[in-house]
Amino acid sequence: MCPVCRLHSPVRLLAPGTRSEGTGVRKIPIWIAALLLLVVIAATPSPGQAIEARAAATMADLDRLSAETGLSVTQRSRRFLDILEPAFDLDTMAARALPPAYRSDPEFWPNYRRAYRAQLVQGHLRSLRYGPTRSRVLGTRRQTGGTVALVIEVDTDQRKRDVTWFTCGASDLRICDVETGGLRLATRQRETFERALQKYGRDGFLNALRRGDLLEPG
Repeated sequence: MCPVCRLHSPVRLLAPGTRSEGTGVRKIPIWIAALLLLVVIAATPSPGQAIEARAAATMADLDRLSAETGLSVTQRSRRFLDILEPAFDLDTMAARALPPAYRSDPEFWPNYRRAYRAQLVQGHLRSLRYGPTRSRVLGTRRQTGGTVALVIEVDTDQRKRDVTWFTCGASDLRICDVETGGLRLATRQRETFERALQKYGRDGFLNALRRGDLLEPG
C-alpha cells in the first residue's frame, strides 16, 4: 500500500492477543483507545470553565479599551459596543429595564433600543475618570433554573468593586443582568425609567437616556 493511502486507512480497535490479518486496516489496542478518550475528556473544559473563560476574555477586552488613549468619542463608542454586543443580550436587558406597558410599542422600541445603548456608552465614558480597569473572574455559582452567576472584581487606582454578571440561561452564555451592591441593574433601571417617563414623557425620556442623565452616580 502507498504511504499516503496507509495514513488514511480506517482504524479498527484491536482486542488483546489479536493480530492484523493483512486487510489493510490499521488496528490499535483497546487500552490505547481508552487512554486517548480519557485525555480528550480531561482536556475538554467544563461548562463553568467555558463561561469563566468567555467572561475573562470580555473583561480583558474592556480593560484594554479603558487603557487605550487617542480614540475619538465615536471610535471609543463603537469599540465599546463591539465588545458588548456578542457578550451581552442587550435587547433583553433593555426590555427588562422598560416598564411593561412600553415594551410592545413598535414605534417606541427602535428609538429606545438605540437610546439604551447610548446610555451604556455614556456610562463607559464616565467610568474612565477612575483610570484603566484591571478585572478578574473570582468564581461562578449555579442559579435556580440553570443560569450562572459570575462574580467579577473590577479594580482601578481609585476604587475596587465586585460586580456579578448573570447569564441568560443554562445554554445561553450571554449576560442578561448585572448586580452591584446587592441590587440588580434591571430592577434599578426599571424604577428610574418609569419615573422618567412619567416626568418627561417619551421624547424627553429618550433624550435623557441618550445623554446619560439617568445614570446613577459613580
